[in-house]
Amino acid sequence: MAAFRQLFVEWLPGDMRALCVLRREPPELTRDLGIVFDDSYDNLDMLRYAVIEAPSGRIFGLVRHRGAPGPGTQVLVELGYRRPECGLDEVLVVLGESRDELLWTHPDEAPTDSE
Repeated sequence: MAAFRQLFVEWLPGDMRALCVLRREPPELTRDLGIVFDDSYDNLDMLRYAVIEAPSGRIFGLVRHRGAPGPGTQVLVELGYRRPECGLDEVLVVLGESRDELLWTHPDEAPTDSE
């Protein structure tokens, strides 16, 4: 697990897209990593969120919508990002996760034959 910095800012501005869904819920991320979640809402529902800055300086959001149909915490990144600028591997290292522990991964992040 790499060091990270939590940013205590209002919900991330701009267009975001889901990168993956972690198996862990916000209370587990708080317990395991000390991440503090805040309350907000978007056009879908009320939500819990946290904003994390990776050692590279790249920022991602952790989000759990109150009425989500399944378990887990979404990891969101800026819509325009491209590998390797802010990839899944960096998020996994920062949060101490493995690909096997993810509930869902964006199709663009599927491992290639060279990985």
